[in-house]
Parts: sequence; structure tokens; C-alpha cells
Amino acid sequence: MKKLLCLFLAILIVVLSLSACSETPAATEPSSQELARFEILELGGYDHISGANHSDDFRLTYDEEAKRPADKQKINIIRNGTEYELPYYQTRGSYLYHDTRDIYRIQTTEKLIEIELNRYTGRVDFYSWYDRDYLHAVPSDELTREECLTIARAYLGDYIEDSAQYDLIADSYSTASDSYLFTFSRLVDGVETYDRAKIRVTVYGDVITHSFGSLGSMRDAILPTQETMDDIQAGLDERLEKIYAPLEDKYNVSYELNKEEFLRLADGTYALKYDFAVHAAPKNSEQSPWVEGTHLLVRLN
Repeated sequence: MKKLLCLFLAILIVVLSLSACSETPAATEPSSQELARFEILELGGYDHISGANHSDDFRLTYDEEAKRPADKQKINIIRNGTEYELPYYQTRGSYLYHDTRDIYRIQTTEKLIEIELNRYTGRVDFYSWYDRDYLHAVPSDELTREECLTIARAYLGDYIEDSAQYDLIADSYSTASDSYLFTFSRLVDGVETYDRAKIRVTVYGDVITHSFGSLGSMRDAILPTQETMDDIQAGLDERLEKIYAPLEDKYNVSYELNKEEFLRLADGTYALKYDFAVHAAPKNSEQSPWVEGTHLLVRLN
């Protein structure tokens, strides 16, 4: 009897073990973070008469700090060897991270000097100096482009400690002011960011304009994984197809990416901004081809 009982228990244990092994593991539900890694939103600026299915589903909001006027009503600055007293002019908000600015300016028939102080950092994020008599007073010796570029890079280093991390992405020459405009940007894995600087240097060695955009704000920014970037690309294609679906009977529509930029919004979140040129070729020869811009913002969660 004992032998039969032991045999029965042994068989029962084996059966229960096999049954447990054969159960299908419970499916793991994707986390909310995986389900909402990003969202694609259309910005304004499109052509309302194209007939496409456009939507203005996101507005770049300005920092609330811009509602408060500046504390100082006047400031003193020294530029190109001369001291100026600039009265407060206005406050300008921005949809970029910590980019609210207090503007001070003075304008006469001979001069226009303007600066913008970043309310968060105290840094001069914009500076413009114009003197009608400047070109009549400078020496005749002119600097080369490379010498002006060296001045611009050194100037940037006065405002941001890791200026070597900024790449020169564009430059141009103005005959009106005898100057070079150099544009630098912090790149993240080869993607241009809004963390940038534009510096204008005359061929006589003077910086007459600089404009900083979110300087330093993208220092620790990291692009999404390649898998997410691939999903973003697929999402962009799908969104463009939906926007221009109403035109597919009349036009052959193609999309050209003009610019991809990585940025940080006023609320601290990161986003990728895409500017497309959309080309519509009519299937009917009686109609004319046209081009419009479509702007999509990929907000990263």
C-alpha cells in the first residue's frame, strides 16, 4: 500500500511540474514611457490655400518670465573703447529654454547700440553696434577671413567656457559693412542644435554684432536611440502622407528635408524640429506646380 501511495505521489509531482512548465508566460505590457517616447506635432507657417490637411496643433509658448519688466532701467556698457548708457527698451520672451531677455538700446542719427541681457544668466545674448562714421575712421589695413575667424572664436570663448565644442556651420561676407558673419553651432551626434552663436567681425578686427541662441543649453543633450530615430522618421513620413492625402488625385507630391534641428523648449523638454519643402507636380497639365513649407516638431517625452 505504501509503495502504491509513493508511486501515486511521484506521478502527481511530475504531472504538476510539466503543467507548470507548459504555461505561457504572461505578456509584459509596454510601459507608458515606451508607448509615448515622442509625439509629432505640426507647427504653423504653412500655405492655407494648398488644400492639404494642415493643422496648427502646437504653438511654441513663451517663458512666463517675459511678463515681468526689467529691474534695471539703465545700464552702462563699454564697446569699442567708448562707454554708453543704455535705457531699458523692452523684454522679449522666447520658446527656447531660459531665453527671456531684457533689451536696452540707444539710437541717434549717428549711432545705434543695442544689447539683450539674458534674465537667467545675466549674459549679453545679443549685441549690435552701428556707427555711421566707423568706416571713415578705421585704418586701411584689412584682415583676412581666417584672421577674422580667429577673432570670432576667441570672442565666443569669452562667453562660454567650452567654445571649442562649437562647429563653424556657415559664414558670409557683407560688402555693406566690410564684415564676415560666422555661425557656430553645438552639434549632437552630427545634428545641428539651437545652441548657437552668430558673430560679425569687420575686416578691421572689430566685433559689431553677436547673437547667441540658447548658449550652453544643449551641453548635456542626448539624441534618442537609433531605434527611436528610425521610428521618428517613419512617423514623419506617415504624418506628411496624411497631410497631403487630399491632393493625391491631382498632384504627385514629394518632400524635401531642408533642416533638422535639436532644441530645448522653455519648459525644459527636448524636441527635434523638421522643416520640409513640399513639391506638388500636377497630374493635369492645365494646373501649375507649387512648393510650400511644412514644419513638424517632434516632442521627446
